[in-house]
Amino acid sequence: MIAEASIQALEQTRTAESDLLDCMRKIGKGLIASGVSAGVVENTLTEIAMAYGTQCEIVALPNVILIQLGHSSHGQVDAAVQRLASLQLDQVSELAEMIDKVRQKKVPLDQANQELDRILTKQPRFKPVIVFLGYFLSCIGLTMLFRPDPRSILVAGAMGILVGLMLWGFQRQPRFNILLPVIVSIVVSTLIFQLTRLGFIYGPANLLIAPLVTFLPGGLLTTGMIELASMHILSGSARLIYGGAVLALLFIGITVGLNLSNLPDYQVYAFRAVSFPWWAPFLGTLLFGFGTYLRLSGANRDLFWMLLVLYIAMLAQVFGEQSFNSYVGAFLGAMMMTLSSELIARSPQRTPAVASQMLAFWFLVPGARGLLSVTSLLTEDLQSAATGLGQMVMLILSITLGVLLGTLLISPQKFVPVLAESGRPQKSH
Repeated sequence: MIAEASIQALEQTRTAESDLLDCMRKIGKGLIASGVSAGVVENTLTEIAMAYGTQCEIVALPNVILIQLGHSSHGQVDAAVQRLASLQLDQVSELAEMIDKVRQKKVPLDQANQELDRILTKQPRFKPVIVFLGYFLSCIGLTMLFRPDPRSILVAGAMGILVGLMLWGFQRQPRFNILLPVIVSIVVSTLIFQLTRLGFIYGPANLLIAPLVTFLPGGLLTTGMIELASMHILSGSARLIYGGAVLALLFIGITVGLNLSNLPDYQVYAFRAVSFPWWAPFLGTLLFGFGTYLRLSGANRDLFWMLLVLYIAMLAQVFGEQSFNSYVGAFLGAMMMTLSSELIARSPQRTPAVASQMLAFWFLVPGARGLLSVTSLLTEDLQSAATGLGQMVMLILSITLGVLLGTLLISPQKFVPVLAESGRPQKSH
């Protein structure tokens, strides 16, 4: 009887560990798809394991996660591959809620696993026509921030709808995903450069930004810099290399588009309006935020808080730019974005910081300046291209420092590795 009871207890323990391992694997995949840094993934999973009294070792990379529960000689090991895809905003919000419930042991593990399966396979909230509207609004909103003239807004909005249609169409042809940035940038740049050649618009370089914003790797590059600062060398360098490769693919597509349009090189420049209506930045920010909310399938309860964080980041960025320069503006915008989103996450509304930050992160778009700099290569203006790339690096560093400082002020242990043996942050030596 004692032996049978021991065997049953051992089987129950193994079953509980299997459920916990399965839950941690799904949470890890969801966090990776949410775009959070490798350090946050490892700390979150370590805290969950410690909540259940289990030792663990976690290795998180941008698309691979390794989990070991228990001692090294007898522990269970699991591995998962998460392709470089992004969760919808409502999925990110629900995932954060479920992580809190699992960490606080408010839900049984088997029920948590079922709920995680539902969250990770959830379909977009909005129909394709609403998503196309989101692309349209986000493109015209972003364009209003630097050239709020009717023709530019019309072209940007039309290109946004076209990009949305192309992305929707290519969902049924996944084998072309690797060439998607090239194909979309060829079509968009050819049309914009052709309209320039016909005299309908001028200064087309920055009109390419809004329609291609979904491909710009600004957030990816910033996360990579955060990981390097957190000593996650493999993850950080991999993200930086991938972000640079995406910019290169966009440049190839734009180059092909310029050749197809036969536009003279000297007409490829970025026009920026000298005077703005006072309401243009506010309306443009609102349209960009709401459009991004639609195309990324945000949750209704999170909309107000995401827009609030977006406006806080925008006002802080404008104040920094007008008082100092664009680098200080990016730094202040990122810091205020982080502080406000973390405070909201602790409020009764419980909108997770990673969800409320999303619109503001897209708004800061450090990759946009990188696209302008590589576009300068089309005119063989190597000096402008080198200067633009240097400015992009400085902007990414400014945003990274803003995010790190904001996080350290309100959540000082977020990027500090958690010791699996104690569940406490690791002390620096």
